Amino acid sequence: MIAEAHQHGIKFVCSTLTPFAGASGWTPAQETVREQVNSFIHTSNECDGVIDQDAAIRDPNNPTFMLAALNQNPAPRQAPARSSSAFAPAA
Repeated sequence: MIAEAHQHGIKFVCSTLTPFAGASGWTPAQETVREQVNSFIHTSNECDGVIDQDAAIRDPNNPTFMLAALNQNPAPRQAPARSSSAFAPAA
């Protein structure tokens, strides 16, 4: 997808995957994949920009979990978007 976007002159902004340990269905294997994807996003130089949602909401003391304050939100899927807005580059 990134290469195709670039072929058409389209900038491609990537977003890291947020931590989700503690959620139903979470496994250590899924965490390994999440970490690999995030590593690719940060190191591949494929992305024209990165929105680091992982850094925005992970618990620094337990990085496979999101911050407890965000996990308490009645609409947890909205919490990463609100928290990550500070990391989005200005247009």
